[in-house]
Amino acid sequence: MGAALAPYLDGGGHLPMKPMRDAYLGPSFADDTIEATLKTYKLHFTRLGDPAATARRAALAGENSWMVPGPHGVWARALGSGRFLADPRDPEMNTKVNNAVKFREWWRPFAPSLKKEAAGDFLERTTDSPFMTLTAQVRPEKRSVIPSVTPR
Repeated sequence: MGAALAPYLDGGGHLPMKPMRDAYLGPSFADDTIEATLKTYKLHFTRLGDPAATARRAALAGENSWMVPGPHGVWARALGSGRFLADPRDPEMNTKVNNAVKFREWWRPFAPSLKKEAAGDFLERTTDSPFMTLTAQVRPEKRSVIPSVTPR
């Protein structure tokens, strides 16, 4: 983004100092395009009427799902703006996701999403981090409740 703004600033322009609302600057894809790609690679998919409710039920049943809600994000841990949904209460979920989906080292952490209203119940610090640049420790008394997103 800096390179794109350099000519503007070099020409004497000034940027308004406002908080960045989002970093969804990457591409987005129409449902038909996504469906065609999934079919090309013979991947199972389902169109959902209420994706959030379906994903919640799947996670609670021990199943995993992947959602791509819109344009790709361009921050460090954006995953293309996708959301991998899994049950953090399963102590083996970290291993399952690392082995099956992300193909990464066992020690790499996960960043769980939770409702802002519940943050104080689960996290030691509740500073907003809209671009996932900050981390917060899970409260010691909650680590056994969500073991797949806490250090072992």
